[in-house]
Amino acid sequence: MKLNILNLESFNYSVKAKKLLKKIGNYKESFYIIKKKNIHVLICRFQNKLNKKYLSQFIKLKFILTNTTGLNHIDLNYCKKKKIKIFSLKNQTKFLNSIRSTAELYLALILNISRKIPSAINDVQNGNWNRNKFIGNNLFKKKIGILGLGRNGSLIAGYCKKMGMDVSYYDKNVQNKSYKKFKNLESFLKKLDYIVICINYSEDNHKFINKKFLNLLPKYNYLINCSRGEVLCEKSLISHLKKNRLKGAAIDVIHDEQNFNKNNPLIKYSKNNDNLIITPHLGGATYESWQMTEEFIANLFVKYVKKKKKS
Repeated sequence: MKLNILNLESFNYSVKAKKLLKKIGNYKESFYIIKKKNIHVLICRFQNKLNKKYLSQFIKLKFILTNTTGLNHIDLNYCKKKKIKIFSLKNQTKFLNSIRSTAELYLALILNISRKIPSAINDVQNGNWNRNKFIGNNLFKKKIGILGLGRNGSLIAGYCKKMGMDVSYYDKNVQNKSYKKFKNLESFLKKLDYIVICINYSEDNHKFINKKFLNLLPKYNYLINCSRGEVLCEKSLISHLKKNRLKGAAIDVIHDEQNFNKNNPLIKYSKNNDNLIITPHLGGATYESWQMTEEFIANLFVKYVKKKKKS
């Protein structure tokens, strides 16, 4: 029996990955497909929230394919209970070393918030030519701290070191002699010019970046987050930006972004304040990264299916 495969997010999906999947199943594309009860495989990125209510419509569902490292868009408890196997990029360390898009975005956000580039562009488009309104900061010799020196953290640390920044990190599970390691979080935070958030999301670090954390940072610090929106307390961030306790923040993620609300307090604040930049989860969104990761996951799944058929 061929598997019925449904791609929920087919925009710019890899042609090669489609061909691979069509060899082992009936491949379809649509979030609003009617005959959900006959689907065996779901493919998704981050756009949709695959919660219990949604997944329960697929009574024959056996597999979920997602070209993501984080899985907080999927109800893992439900999947475990229903024995739905998830194929993702989580723990695929060797392959992920070739995926640099999120680390590159971190660097872009650091530069954009430091030099006030978005506001300057908007001002020129509005018919002005006044560089004095947009005097920024150099990165050279600035102190930057990486919270979580995993794959992305290590890449960012390398980029920043080459730009002449003073790089340090805080990570209980990593030892890297190329950068200064802090064993105490408070000591790590208190002299930084930039704090870069690279920790994975889990229930243990939900809103880890909260009022207490932000109070430990020196005044006029920049905060950058492309990790997950849920690791950051958005209310505390806005409060610190309003009080000028932070010089600026650049974030690529917000809380519960699958249920995006244009009235989100962060979005509303950013409309009238140039010390907050928000991008719509662009970290892994490059043509090259999507193609490579989608083909990797498709290959992984096809090999699994073929192996099962033989056994």
